[in-house]
Amino acid sequence: MTTSHHAEDLRGASFRGEQLAAADFSGADLRGADFSSANLRGADLSDTRLGLRPLTGAAILALGIAGSLAAGIVTGLTLSAVRDRLYGEGWEEQAGAGHMLIVIVVFAVVMFWKGIDTAVKAFGVTIAIVLPVNLIMNLIWGEVEWDAGARAVGVVLVLAVAMLTGILGRVIGGSFGAWAIALVAVAGGLAAGQAQGGLAALVVSVSLVMISKRTLKFDERDRRVRRVAHAIVKRWGTRFDGADLTDADFSRTSAANCNVTDAVLDGVRWEPGQLPLSLEAVPQED
Repeated sequence: MTTSHHAEDLRGASFRGEQLAAADFSGADLRGADFSSANLRGADLSDTRLGLRPLTGAAILALGIAGSLAAGIVTGLTLSAVRDRLYGEGWEEQAGAGHMLIVIVVFAVVMFWKGIDTAVKAFGVTIAIVLPVNLIMNLIWGEVEWDAGARAVGVVLVLAVAMLTGILGRVIGGSFGAWAIALVAVAGGLAAGQAQGGLAALVVSVSLVMISKRTLKFDERDRRVRRVAHAIVKRWGTRFDGADLTDADFSRTSAANCNVTDAVLDGVRWEPGQLPLSLEAVPQED
């Protein structure tokens, strides 16, 4: 007898190791469900909802908004300080502002050009040069803003965290759509503007939107973010790891947020452009 779970709410349910050949799960909500090592040969999984449970997705999105707000505030205050120091009377203030700008600009340019992996490396090299120079100038003249480089480090780190959480909120948020990116970006932009940083508002908002959209297109420059997304999906998304999915039907189903590691996938019918992260979005290490 064919097992039928048509249109049922099965969020977080466990079917680990069960015999579910030709089972009907069409239209069911399977977010967070566990089908590890189950027999799903010929199963109907069309029109199902896969991915993280709503509460988990909401927590990730909330973290993204919080990170974006923090990035906006820190970036706004820092760029406001840079502006004031650049127009200061003493060369000491201008030198401190220059150090901050170097760190921030190098990180931003490399991130947009080569991706966050390369940007982090370039960031480390820049810091290794700027901070010692900053300290030496302070020891010689005693009036240079020696903490300028450290403040720039804070801006970059907070901004990077905001981008990561904002992107994850879109990539693996389950029930959230493209508006998640806009929400996170707007939050950061508003915070930056309130922190006396009109330019910072633009930087935070545009950065979040551009990097998020690029990551969703599986751009090789952002594979580190996708690995993080895949790791979260493997732990909290719909799990088919080790399952037999021979001839299973995923028509009209977005399978991007499920884990099919070590699953048998012969003859599976996927919705075009909706392959699981473990198949499409996680490139191998060089």
